[in-house]
Amino acid sequence: MNKNNYSISSEVVNKIKKYIEQTNDTTSNLRDANDINIVLKKYEDDLREHTNEVRNLKNKIKMRDDRIEELEYDLNYANETIDELEDKASKSQKIVDYFKELWKKFIEFL
Repeated sequence: MNKNNYSISSEVVNKIKKYIEQTNDTTSNLRDANDINIVLKKYEDDLREHTNEVRNLKNKIKMRDDRIEELEYDLNYANETIDELEDKASKSQKIVDYFKELWKKFIEFL
């Protein structure tokens, strides 16, 4: 050997090739693990966003249910009022008919 030239046995060359191959495999595995971490992070972010959307939708549904309940109450009150007014109109119509008949008999009498 001189200072610029070295000789390496084929056994050492095979060991170096094997080491490089293992390093490449490890690097590839690390890249795969990093890809998995990226996918998991995206999944967690999507899940968090989905959870927020579900919470917002539940709140909207609750508000709409409350509004529907309020409108049903108003509708029932309006229906009761209409029924009372129809009864009053019916009674008023009977009174008007009675006075029409009375007036007709009075005219006939004269």
